[in-house]
Amino acid sequence: MTEEQDANKIILPLFRRGQWYESLDCVSVHKTNQTHLSLAPRIMMRDDARWFKKTSGSLFMPIKQERIRILSDAIRIFSNETVEYNGETQGVADFIDRLWEYNGLPDKLTRDWLRIFGEVFESQEWDCITEGQKGEIALVSLPSNTFLCLEACFNILVSGKALWIRPSQREPFSCIRFIASLVQSGWPKEALGFYGTSRSDLSLLVSISDKAILFGGEQLEKEYKDHKNVELKGPGRTCAIIGRNMDRCFSIEWLMEKVAGNAGRFCTCASTILCLDDFEAISGGLANQLDCIPIDSGREDTPFPLTQLWEKEEICQMESWVRSCLQPNDVILTSRPFVIETNEGKAIPAPTLIALGNPLNHPLLGMELPFPFAAIAQVREEDIQELTRNANFIFRIGEGQ
Repeated sequence: MTEEQDANKIILPLFRRGQWYESLDCVSVHKTNQTHLSLAPRIMMRDDARWFKKTSGSLFMPIKQERIRILSDAIRIFSNETVEYNGETQGVADFIDRLWEYNGLPDKLTRDWLRIFGEVFESQEWDCITEGQKGEIALVSLPSNTFLCLEACFNILVSGKALWIRPSQREPFSCIRFIASLVQSGWPKEALGFYGTSRSDLSLLVSISDKAILFGGEQLEKEYKDHKNVELKGPGRTCAIIGRNMDRCFSIEWLMEKVAGNAGRFCTCASTILCLDDFEAISGGLANQLDCIPIDSGREDTPFPLTQLWEKEEICQMESWVRSCLQPNDVILTSRPFVIETNEGKAIPAPTLIALGNPLNHPLLGMELPFPFAAIAQVREEDIQELTRNANFIFRIGEGQ
């Protein structure tokens, strides 16, 4: 890095012991910009955990109803107001700009997710949340696909446990904004932590936490499935089932929302579609609709906005993996190339639908990619239980069992 680049470097700080803190150890948020995320050294995380457990006895924690009120204020600030952190100020428009610049999220997606974030909080029931013990630390390790996963922090905060957040290195901005909103609303600062780490140091954070909620893929599931203090939030492997005697147009419209809604980035977006009836018309109609989604829409409001910032190498790797999974009777129904290169030199994955000739034990069954992508198959009712065995979310319309 040149002296000029170093001077322009932006450091996203840690939050530890009630203070923002810039680490000497950093990682680039995106290789094309000068923003870097502070990384916490292992010795620091151990010391901070010991410090909190030692001092938590004297830490004032508001009663439960007051915690709910403060959290409500924090979510209002997060979604609507200006926050301050480490001497910086960030309004909502600045936050929307940041997610567009660094993560390619169109404005509509961010605005929609800010609205949904508040709605999720308002829909919660808090009576069943038990009081945490003094000195307990709960970790939430977040993904990059959507900041709505921050809802995993709600129960921890209402319980009165200390909350430590480990952000994704690709999208740390929403986590910083959330911590800043909590501080601004009056949450006890010493009971909050924001720790960027390498993937290899996640295991240390888990070991010093009393409870950990981890978002991630299959590798993370394999690694932590036997850890008693870990709650895994793995792939959704979401399946949409079209039963018999369904209106064709309604089915296609419903599937478009399930596959392409929220840019295909939610774990509840359908990656597998099973049809009991009218397979040819529904699969063909859905493919045509996916082909009509504008690829290079930028920040414009469209019915199905797509994320616009990708590494071409990453997309090509996804395409190679998908093609390696194809079997002789499979057919790619959408007509556009998997990788679209725009006039501005960007590479964007095109919404893709693949018809599976034989879905049983197919490697694409339940596999999710971070854009509108689905496998569709004609099936018998008696096969559905086996085909959905690993699905964490199942949506169904139409007649059938």
